Amino acid sequence: MVNLFSIKKEELEQKEIFAVNKPLKWTSNDVVSYIKRYYGFKKVGHGGTLDPLASGVLIIGVEKGTKLLSNHLSDTKQYEFTIQLGQLTKSYDLGTDTIKTKDWNKQMSLDDLKLICNEFKNTDYWQVPPAYSAKKVNGVRAYKLAIESKEISLKPNLVKLINYEIKTFDINQGKITILIDVSKGFYVRSFAYDLGIKMNTYATVIELKRTKSGNFSLNDCYDFQKNENKNRNNIEK
Repeated sequence: MVNLFSIKKEELEQKEIFAVNKPLKWTSNDVVSYIKRYYGFKKVGHGGTLDPLASGVLIIGVEKGTKLLSNHLSDTKQYEFTIQLGQLTKSYDLGTDTIKTKDWNKQMSLDDLKLICNEFKNTDYWQVPPAYSAKKVNGVRAYKLAIESKEISLKPNLVKLINYEIKTFDINQGKITILIDVSKGFYVRSFAYDLGIKMNTYATVIELKRTKSGNFSLNDCYDFQKNENKNRNNIEK
């Protein structure tokens, strides 16, 4: 994977659209702001938010390319994620503290899990976004209201689980890794929560990676490692 910061500004501007492997604990807007300041671009945007606690494919548009980003908002996406059964947090990931725990059925088989996943795949899936999300409620980001412990009511969205592959299944430890192809607007954290409920327990995302976004895969991404010759602390995110 080629380091983004080894690429000249002119080359990126000529590309207009490219992808980076977003690091953990950076918001999508952090990445946009950093690239803008580092290279001195006037316009930089991204083609679909990726959670702070997720890594992987983030599409970036620079200068004239920002006008093309809307073409990528409806792209299908692929994620690989791991859930921990028996644990529930407010954000459905490790970004907030555990609020509930519940035992799970250690007799559940891989085939049982496939039957549950097929329910989501083969029927209309009306998914409620997580409270800790960028969805707006009366003009305010939902996560800001959630942080203030305010009551939030988000409308469900019709999304699509296009395909799935169960990569690992450790029912004794309650850890399951799944690769999914999904439609626009699909929240992996909400899917994990819904899976947990279907399994008569809770589920929290403990690892999340976007492996594809439209025609971009991880192999197409630039590595987003800061240039050690620049002091990142002098470039505000």
